[in-house]
Amino acid sequence: MSRREIRVDPEELGALAFDLGLAHETLATSPRYAHLEAGDVWGRLPGAVSDFITKNEKPREELIQQLDVAAQALAAAARTFGETESCLVRALTGGT
Repeated sequence: MSRREIRVDPEELGALAFDLGLAHETLATSPRYAHLEAGDVWGRLPGAVSDFITKNEKPREELIQQLDVAAQALAAAARTFGETESCLVRALTGGT
């Protein structure tokens, strides 16, 4: 069994958290399906649009929530790794 090294770059982790935060913000501020209307058109289109809205609103809200949680968790991990790295460097170099 080979051992693998795990290396964490706090700056890269922070950048990923930032990108996830932007994705969350973009999705959270985009128009909600519930605010769309099917319109008064012929045939089954209004029913199809209503079904689409009903079926997709909950997964959309869950995705927004998951993006927010992921962004916050990664940002916390980046801060923690950065602080730990800083403490280790100070300890190994005799800094205060």
